[in-house]
Amino acid sequence: MKLALFFTYNVSLKTWISNGMFDREVLLYQHLSQNGVDVTFVTYGDESDYEYQNLIPNIHILPLYAHRKAPSSKLGQFIHSFTLPWSLKKHWKAFDLIKTNQMFGAWLPLLARSKNKQPFLVRCGYELYESALKDQRSWLNRSTTYLLSKLTYKSGDRIVVTSHDIAEGIYKRFGIARSKTLVFPNYIDTELFKPSQSQKNQRLLCVGRLHPQKNLDLLIKACKHNNIGLDIVGDGPLKDELKALAKTSKADVRFLGSYPNKQLPKLINQYLGFVLCSTWEGCPKTLLEAMSCGSACVGSNVPGIGNLLEHNKTGLLCEPNQNDLNRCIASFLESEDLRLQLGNAARQYIEENCSLNAILKKELKLYQELCPNAG
Repeated sequence: MKLALFFTYNVSLKTWISNGMFDREVLLYQHLSQNGVDVTFVTYGDESDYEYQNLIPNIHILPLYAHRKAPSSKLGQFIHSFTLPWSLKKHWKAFDLIKTNQMFGAWLPLLARSKNKQPFLVRCGYELYESALKDQRSWLNRSTTYLLSKLTYKSGDRIVVTSHDIAEGIYKRFGIARSKTLVFPNYIDTELFKPSQSQKNQRLLCVGRLHPQKNLDLLIKACKHNNIGLDIVGDGPLKDELKALAKTSKADVRFLGSYPNKQLPKLINQYLGFVLCSTWEGCPKTLLEAMSCGSACVGSNVPGIGNLLEHNKTGLLCEPNQNDLNRCIASFLESEDLRLQLGNAARQYIEENCSLNAILKKELKLYQELCPNAG
């Protein structure tokens, strides 16, 4: 069976490497290739993406700009992306199954499979139109995102999302039959992300983009209120603003920048616990990874987090406001027994629901259903 995975718009292997995502993102496809799936990554990179071939020797790389120059402007790149399916049409007929990695950029695989009509698998780690609404994007952005999403969902033979909240939202907003949508949580390498006996420092950890969605201003203030240090892994547009807040409020906050995914388990295991107080999430990999390490977790009771953490069992949940977050972190810090109980239950949840092997079996079964006659 030959699978083409289309990367998110404007994302390349180089992007994955620079963001520390590479190891985590390729893992499932490395295992699929070991189970008889011939995988090709269709990226928005240039010839430099070929430099990573030695890291994924069993996966083919098809960089869209390896033999053509990308337009210099963002608008030019966007318009040009609609021509790529035709300029590279000789490649598409070789594939048995076309798959998206995210919704943003789905127009390319939609157009690429329009002639050969291969089965089309729409995969979404988060719901793009819902994100556009919550980020208060422009009317034009929301309208085009809605049209792209509806067309893609209707054209897909199956839709794979990472949470039941997303699946239900697709049904209600776009009228897509529930039977067409499957829920596969994000997978975790439980052999890499596992508990260790590391000495815990007296600090909390958060891993995520420095973006308004993550509510990091609330978290900084809550840690100051509870007199506990905070380390933040990640980068983003609010970096300077959050550093200024930490300085003016005299909060003990360290901004650690980005970390390669393989280095995160050792880091996570050094902390008292992990906090993610976003305004919304899809199926946050950083939270799953912390749970897999047996880390006690605090999260906001919002879509994408509230369905992963069961309050007082696999984590603590709070409302996404300052007072409740202050109170929740205070309760969390008071009891070492509670933190141990939460961490053990979180690890068990990940092993039972989100392990790489569990998701691999689901993926292989789905591919076989969609392509019963593929070699």
